[in-house]
Amino acid sequence: MANPAEAAQGPILIGIFINLILYGVRCAQAFIYWTTFKKDRMSMQLFVGLLLVADTVKVVFDMIYIYDGLVIHFGDDSYIAVANWLFNTDPALNGIIGAMVQAFFAWRVKQLTRNNWAFGAIVFFLITEGLCGVGTAIACQIVPNFRDFQRFEAIVILWLASATICDCIVAASLVYHLQTQRQGFSGSDSIIDKIITLTVQTGMITAIWATIDLVLFLTNRDGYHLIFNYNLCNLYSNCLMSTLNARTYFRDAIESGRPSMSAHTRKSSMANVKDLMGRPSYNPRRSRILVEVESQRVVETAKAGTMDYEIGVDTTSSDKTQSLIEPPSPASPTERAYKERWAGKRTSFLET
Repeated sequence: MANPAEAAQGPILIGIFINLILYGVRCAQAFIYWTTFKKDRMSMQLFVGLLLVADTVKVVFDMIYIYDGLVIHFGDDSYIAVANWLFNTDPALNGIIGAMVQAFFAWRVKQLTRNNWAFGAIVFFLITEGLCGVGTAIACQIVPNFRDFQRFEAIVILWLASATICDCIVAASLVYHLQTQRQGFSGSDSIIDKIITLTVQTGMITAIWATIDLVLFLTNRDGYHLIFNYNLCNLYSNCLMSTLNARTYFRDAIESGRPSMSAHTRKSSMANVKDLMGRPSYNPRRSRILVEVESQRVVETAKAGTMDYEIGVDTTSSDKTQSLIEPPSPASPTERAYKERWAGKRTSFLET
């Protein structure tokens, strides 16, 4: 059986090292977000700032705790063998920050899928996660010895299992919705595939991390699970920020894959679309999109309606689109291919 420093403080120190790396990435992503998406809703920008403050508070508490145990109380085995209030802030902040991030994804699922069952399930599990995280902190105060933490394993199981289930529901709901948006066009389907990949990656990373944390907690009396527990909240925050910042990547991919279009027309069509954080995008005005294919001009008039929010793609039904082709000369095979691609369902994309 390992000594107290090796059993608890060693894994905590490794976990803090990883957490500081993730915190540095987190700060960089926050800077990219605020310099790139200045037109996002103020509420969303404040939410990102609140998460950054919470992550910063946790990092500060972690550093104070490890300095107190390994420097101030160096060699005091009885002191470092038990948890104090600084340690107890870890599960509480992990639960609260994780629930905040999942609340964002719950809102996103609600806006996209309009599925009240999925939304309700996510809200239930995120509330359970947040409350059990705080409950674990209280349990640590009641049973402070690290080797006795299995005595309150029930609340830890509820906490980490709820986080895992919540992540899986979010990923499954978004992937299913995106699969239904396929149109059969290689360009738009390629963008959807990239969004699905990002959704699965961000959801599964946190789910797998929480699962490893839970398995180690249940199978090992030493504190090896703390390696994964001490950086769980920063992992959630980074997944959220990568989702927000990925909009730039998808917008660039969309722009590079479009047919030639005048700058004025692209600007006017994109201006009618709100980004993921915006209010419902309804515009009663009609936007005109001009697409030039060789010598033939195709004028498409589309009425912008309420759109589904997603990082990179929005689809509207073909019955809202009518095409006026001029002049009525016979179309070449190349022209027919372009017309067939763009005269059906029209794909609109996000611009911030």
